[in-house]
Order: sequence, then C-alpha cells, then structure tokens
Amino acid sequence: MNNGFKCAYFAELGKLLKKKRTLKLIISLAIIIVVFTLLFRFVYSLLEDVSGVALSEIEFADTQEELDALKAGYEEYKIASENLTKNKLIDTTIYSYKAQIAAGQFLVDNNISASSIRSFGTVSLSSNGYVLFMLDFITIVVVIYSIVAIGQLVGGELTEGVVKMELLRPIGRNELLSAKYLATLSFSTVLYLLLFVIINIVGIIFFKVDVKDVLVVLDASKAGLISPIGELVLYFIQGLIIIISLVMLTTNVSVMLKKGASVALPIVIFLIAGNIESMLGYLYVGYAGISINLEFLSALTVSGPTFNYMSLFSMLAITIVYIAINTILAHVLFNRKDIQ
Repeated sequence: MNNGFKCAYFAELGKLLKKKRTLKLIISLAIIIVVFTLLFRFVYSLLEDVSGVALSEIEFADTQEELDALKAGYEEYKIASENLTKNKLIDTTIYSYKAQIAAGQFLVDNNISASSIRSFGTVSLSSNGYVLFMLDFITIVVVIYSIVAIGQLVGGELTEGVVKMELLRPIGRNELLSAKYLATLSFSTVLYLLLFVIINIVGIIFFKVDVKDVLVVLDASKAGLISPIGELVLYFIQGLIIIISLVMLTTNVSVMLKKGASVALPIVIFLIAGNIESMLGYLYVGYAGISINLEFLSALTVSGPTFNYMSLFSMLAITIVYIAINTILAHVLFNRKDIQ
C-alpha cells in the first residue's frame, strides 16, 4: 500500500465522516432501534400470550415413529407431484420434506429431544429472536446508506468534476477508485458491527437469553447443531455480503453513468431482490440462475433453500463471482478516456 493510496483512502473516509447525512443516519438508527424494540416487545408478547408459539418455529420429528410417518408422507407426495418433477419445475415442498427428514434423522440418531433445541432463524421473545428481528432493519438502513455514499463519492464527484482534480495528485486511477469503495466498505462495516453489538446488548438487557442450540440443515440434506451465537454471526456475515455486493454494483453503475443519481438503480434492485428470488424460485431451473442470490442463509433452513437446486457453496460462489465481475468492470470503465 503506497502513500498515494493511503492519503486517498483517508481523504475519502474523511468525506464520509464529515457529511451531515452521517449525523442524520446515527439519529435515524437510534430512533429505529427504540421504535422497533418497543414494537418487537409488543407484537411478540402478544403472540406468545395468545398462541404460545414463536414465529418461524418448526416442529421436528424426534421419534422413530414420527420420522417414519414423515418419510411415508414424502413418498406419497412424490407420487402426487410427479408431473412437476418431469417438467423440471422447482418444487419447494420436496426440499422441505428432505430437510425435515434429515433433521429428524439427526435427532433420532443422536437421541435429542425437539424441546431442547430451536430451528434456525426462529424469532421469539428472546435475545436471539430480538437480534434476528432487528438485523433486517439495520441491514436495510446500512445498505441504502452505503449505496448513497459510494454513489456520491464516485458518480456525484464525476458529475461535479471533483475526480478530475483528484487525479492531479500522484495517484493512479485504479488506486483512486479502490480508495473510494474501500473507504465506504470500511465505514459501513464498522457501523454495521457497532449496531450489531448494540442490539445484542439491548437484547440481553431487555429480553431473556435463549441458550438452546440451533438446528440447521445444510442444502436440505445434512443436519447439525450450532450455538445461538453462531446463528447470529451467520446472519451478520450475510449482511456484510449484501453490503459488499451492493457497494460494488453501485460503484460499477456510478462509473458507467457518471451521475450521483445512479444510486437509484442499485437501491431498487436491493429492495426487490427478495421478491425476484422468490418468483424465480418457481421457474425452470435453467432460468432461475439469472437472479443474483444474496440470501445464502436460506440453504441452512429446515424448510430448504430459496433456490432449492443450489447448494450453500454454489450460492456463495455466485455471489463472489458477481462481486469480482463488478469490481473488475468498474476499474475497466474508470480507465476510459472520457472519465475525468
């Protein structure tokens, strides 16, 4: 790392720290944490009082009799859904059956009672449930902030001619662009980590701590147990992957369009990405692969992954390739002669 890059990196980081929107962001996040903490307590207290159940909880087959009944139901369903299989249509119920059978087999083989564990991603009136609930909201805020920040540092400064002045310094184009998106990623990662720590502390203070181990099923076939902390760390890592993916997409789009307003496209893609994945999950296998998959945690659920034909590792591979392509393309475009 040479001095030119270091100077540029800290200069870009300084721009993010001095922006008025950073103060507004902190105030907004504080309000979100307070409001949604109260909402979480009210809604889930009501649910538990009325029904005594936790959201997303799944009943496991933890005896041989229940497991045999589940397997029998699976065989019956396969016969009834034969036409779906012939047409290569993705059937989420098939993968849900497979995942539940794998989970049940694991419990029976290891003599584990279903009452002693939780299903992956369960939201309940507990510390873990609260953090899982809050992570959705803080991830959305940090992702949108990151998109706007890098859009301004790249597209906005290209529009205003600031980049032309920056290139007069002893720094190459690739180093300058790298400094911009790495500064954004650094700031966003630290912000996301601080928020993650804060909501964990709030969860521990105001809600009971759920110490039950969590049952996961990898790729609807292999079951195992992880700690409650491991569950939260996995969700945090997914949030980071989403942030990195969208920052690099925005960098690419901003260089291509040379406008600060180019952030609109990545924001729209982010907000509808989940719906796109859900819809494509029911299309033919060959076409479903066109969607950029960010929800890799869906491969760990008992109900099976959103993209049921894809393994956890293929989901991660697609995301990594996607980030790499956007990064390379952004640097190629930033070296155009008309970029100044």
